[in-house]
Amino acid sequence: MFVVLLFAELAAIEATDVEGLLERLFPGLAIDTLPTSEAELYTFVDVLRSDPTLATVAPLVSGFVGTFTVQAFNALITFIFAFFLVRDEQRIASWFRSTILERVERVRLFKNS
Repeated sequence: MFVVLLFAELAAIEATDVEGLLERLFPGLAIDTLPTSEAELYTFVDVLRSDPTLATVAPLVSGFVGTFTVQAFNALITFIFAFFLVRDEQRIASWFRSTILERVERVRLFKNS
């Protein structure tokens, strides 16, 4: 649907051989079967929407895109976290020694006394 609208808008803006372009992109496509009016486009989209093959593929593609996006975001967050760990390693280590290890040493001294 989007491709049909894109080509229609492109043909309206610039003198383009839309039929030649469609033949190149989609060889074997019957160009005279494509919708040319809004009513035909609505019918075309309605048929696509009710197609059982598309109805089963669409959720799979949506799930794949969602999973890929989430994993890419998690990888980005991991790299950012690792970058700051490497960059501020000395400050983090000194904070850990001064805060955590010092408290552990005080507790150990307190238990021994």
